Amino acid sequence: MKQILIMTLILSLVLATVALAEPKLPDTKDAVIQNPVLLVITGTLDENSPTWDRGYNNVDAPDLSCNFPLLDSLDGQYYDVFCVTGTDDNPVEIIVDAAATTVGDTHMELYCDPFDPMNPLEQAVFSDDDDGEGLMSAFTLEDGLVLSGGDYWLVLTTFSSGDMGDFVLNTSDNVIICGGVAVENQTWSHLKSIYR
Repeated sequence: MKQILIMTLILSLVLATVALAEPKLPDTKDAVIQNPVLLVITGTLDENSPTWDRGYNNVDAPDLSCNFPLLDSLDGQYYDVFCVTGTDDNPVEIIVDAAATTVGDTHMELYCDPFDPMNPLEQAVFSDDDDGEGLMSAFTLEDGLVLSGGDYWLVLTTFSSGDMGDFVLNTSDNVIICGGVAVENQTWSHLKSIYR
């Protein structure tokens, strides 16, 4: 009996030591995101991305009638595209996060639905090259871009052909993904990665 009591005591001490040495993980079962409507869009532009011949123009005002005047630009840039919409009648903000983006120079466009990458000068709403930090793109509140009229296609592209890297887009809390798929590289796993 004495040996059983000693063995039980030793086993209890060992289990207590292991429990103390193991770091306590947070209980995420009831965790709540602090700002559940803030959208962060991530992706990679590389040789696996589609290419297009993007347009450009730094006109200050967006054109919600889908006639923003884009001009022909450089050819063969990698791009990624996301269907976005607004949740209210206030201007939206979509900004390339310079600290988290490894693409050296970005360009961003917004198109009405439908978006056709083979016709990059048509259906445009807005375009920006360097309104963000450094060479990063940004649609700021001052631009007055309101997305309350339906679905739009947000295109993040490299400035020059051959540029590659990861990107992070931060948005105001009135921007949401509308769930469409525009090009063949938008697989289910790619769409899921947006929410990670």
